[in-house]
Amino acid sequence: MKAELERKLVSDGDLKKIESEFAPKVAYLQLNDVFSPSHAAVLRRMHLYRNEIYHDDKVRPATVEAAAKIYTYVVCDLMQRSSSSGVPIAMSAPTPELDALFPEQKHHPSELGRYADRLLALSPIDTAEKLAKTLSEHLIDRLEELDLDLSYVQTRGSNCGVVIDEELRARALDEILAGQTLAKKISYRTVRQWKGSARKLGHSADYVKAFEKFATTETALEDVEDQVHHVVRAIDAHINEMIDWRRGK
Repeated sequence: MKAELERKLVSDGDLKKIESEFAPKVAYLQLNDVFSPSHAAVLRRMHLYRNEIYHDDKVRPATVEAAAKIYTYVVCDLMQRSSSSGVPIAMSAPTPELDALFPEQKHHPSELGRYADRLLALSPIDTAEKLAKTLSEHLIDRLEELDLDLSYVQTRGSNCGVVIDEELRARALDEILAGQTLAKKISYRTVRQWKGSARKLGHSADYVKAFEKFATTETALEDVEDQVHHVVRAIDAHINEMIDWRRGK
């Protein structure tokens, strides 16, 4: 009982952090078994997407679209789970969004779990299988874009939009990462493994495990993407300088 009470009671300083910051809030809810570690990992990743869009100006339309679909499913799943748990998600504040979606029922009851099924029915992803397919497609799209960028780098921009053979793409990646800490753990063999993982994701029936695998792969992929994009931009800048030089600018 002492341990349980210590989980539920927090200091004034911790309470302020929980109320104002996302990570402490999720950690507190996880500590009190409202969220599983897996759900917490999903929500932290979704919050990272939000920060990239609003604060870091890293906007990938495909990522935003996938994130919106994922977020809808995750929230509805948590709403469903809360209805059958001892800690239902409730709101006393007005719910204009629900009023707009379900105009036949004004003044919605505070417990939101009962709306999860109806909200999922309005979503393009209403099952774990569809979510897994979305995760898979999103990762595969990113990896195909990486191949295009590696081909672009290897040909110094001469074959824009053409994917060259794997050996040359591997050489391009090695050259880009040469001398970096990342080179010790990433090679084109890793990229092939990511492709295999991405395809397997599409067959997963457990969305939490699928998302964890997705987030782990995507986090590692982003480090490689950043390095490759840096070189692509440098090549683009050089090509534009050459064009201007030939035009006499």
